[in-house]
Amino acid sequence: MSITTETRRESYDLIQSDASTRRKVILNYLREKGPHTAEEIMFGMGFSEPNQVRPRLTELKALGLVKATEKRRSRRTGKNTAVWEAAAMGRVNAIPCRDSQDIAPECHCDICRGELYPTDTAYVWEGKTICEKCYKELIKNWVEASPKQVADALMVEYEEV
Repeated sequence: MSITTETRRESYDLIQSDASTRRKVILNYLREKGPHTAEEIMFGMGFSEPNQVRPRLTELKALGLVKATEKRRSRRTGKNTAVWEAAAMGRVNAIPCRDSQDIAPECHCDICRGELYPTDTAYVWEGKTICEKCYKELIKNWVEASPKQVADALMVEYEEV
């Protein structure tokens, strides 16, 4: 595994860990403080970036743990935005926030047998389902082995000099 692949994976793992923790913190914030917009949550929790809150709300909504209940005009932008509240405590909310790895894979890469999840990009080449990593490796090998064939496939002109 290359160094860049390793560092990307390390960053991804760290982000996923942070995302799980942030989901729990945002859910608890809504349970304690009541309905808020994503912007209000962001400022109320001391975050500086809307993307620290919005994706987590989308994930919590998919888990049935929060819901958008109304619209409210943003003081900052003047545009309508959703007001989020924690869903009523019940059977769904009794489970802890799930990690994205708890979701069953859609399929497996036919080359490396790695799991492909609903948010992953899968490529189908010559009837095989391929993960992004294997697809990139196949393309790299194809370019190295047959650059003219790749140029033809991409309709790129070339000439001998």
